[in-house]
Amino acid sequence: MDPSTAALVLIDLQAHFGAAAMGLAPRLARLAAAARAAGVPVTWTQHGHPDPAADASTSNLVRWWGPENSIAVGSPAWALVPGLGVEEGDAILDEKRTYDAFHGTRLAGLLAERARSAVVIGGVMTELCCETTARAAFVRGLDVVFLSDGTATDDPAHHRASLAALGFGFATIASCAEVEAAWGGKAPR
Repeated sequence: MDPSTAALVLIDLQAHFGAAAMGLAPRLARLAAAARAAGVPVTWTQHGHPDPAADASTSNLVRWWGPENSIAVGSPAWALVPGLGVEEGDAILDEKRTYDAFHGTRLAGLLAERARSAVVIGGVMTELCCETTARAAFVRGLDVVFLSDGTATDDPAHHRASLAALGFGFATIASCAEVEAAWGGKAPR
């Protein structure tokens, strides 16, 4: 969680994910502000497909969930939820098309440009995009911190299972308050 080597990666906090994303907004906005104050770059992702019906022929994800349940780029469901406090200096990766935030995006390049060797991951959905991105980061040689209360999903059992699996072999599990304290913010609550 060293601020000189860490990057904060906040995944898919979009209207499509409703209450899961909205519930995280205040906590992650506070953590993003603490990150910026400590010199930690903040990256947001937006998942979407230019044409979900057409993408079904090339996207496993669209085939799995169906075009009707996929997020169309530019649609109201694609928008980031209000209250996140996204700032001009933050990176927004709106080219994300699958669970892994590294695949087909600028994320690896941004981390390399900023000499970042660790990622702190938050967002939705815990067991899908967040977990897949955490595993991908680990395989790429990055240190991973996964936010226990800065990730969310619709099923608490899935959330707990992801935290257990990631904590066993891929990531340090930490709360937002613990990360904020490590970055010189407030003490854990």
